[in-house]
Amino acid sequence: MSKYLEFKPKELVIPSAIVVCPENERHLGFNLEEYISELRIKANEQFKGNKRAINTIFNGSREDLKMSQLFFNNYVNNHFPNKDFHIMNFKDMGTIFSFDPRWFNRHYADTTDVCLRTKSPNSRGNIAFVKELSKLVKQEGFNDFSSENPLVISGLDFSLDENEKNIYGLLPKLTQNTKIYYEPKLASSKNRIELEGVEKILWSREDGLSRVYANDDPNVNANNDNLRRSGGNGWVVAVNAGGVARSKLNAFYKKFEVEREKYKNSLKDLRNEINSEIGN
Repeated sequence: MSKYLEFKPKELVIPSAIVVCPENERHLGFNLEEYISELRIKANEQFKGNKRAINTIFNGSREDLKMSQLFFNNYVNNHFPNKDFHIMNFKDMGTIFSFDPRWFNRHYADTTDVCLRTKSPNSRGNIAFVKELSKLVKQEGFNDFSSENPLVISGLDFSLDENEKNIYGLLPKLTQNTKIYYEPKLASSKNRIELEGVEKILWSREDGLSRVYANDDPNVNANNDNLRRSGGNGWVVAVNAGGVARSKLNAFYKKFEVEREKYKNSLKDLRNEINSEIGN
């Protein structure tokens, strides 16, 4: 089943959010089967055939791309053929909610983001990943994150880690496109979250690292510490780079209406002035 959300409020046409699946190939502009085949070859070369690393990226993913997890979504995002699109991040989630609060229906969709709260990992499997990520964000000047003021790291790349204690076989790597910011909306004490005027239930946690994704209610989940787990009801969602939240569009329209009224009044004054001149 295709799932396609086109942001078309009033006269202004804004681009779209789209589930990456065969039914939507005409919107995406490329053949999915060929793309996945090329993606596997690329990963095999990049990570030197390391089965642990490659299995982490493609864990659970089928050729139609309907599965979703942190590593897979980021790898797809870093090698997406259509440069007009990127894989959904946390802020994009709010944009989608603002147009259709129940667009995800009975599915979940990962973002390309992780939420980092503490330098101590919440599970043994995340020890190496959290240690490396904490070092990287510190180098970027972010060292004051906590359970109540967590960091969101959006858009990661990965490097090979052959240490067998690292269950993923991969470590995080920042790129020029990585975005890092504090996000108190994901604080562990909160159980509700408002994104672009839409309130949702929030699942959060106190420690370590977690994925950030839209859950199937849909709620916002920033609780799951298994970074590679995926399920049959998962979606990979691509968003056109021009997507704009409804709240920003409403502000634009208010400004537009004010300017339009000014223009109408100016025309009225000009018309009256012309009529007055003709009358004389």
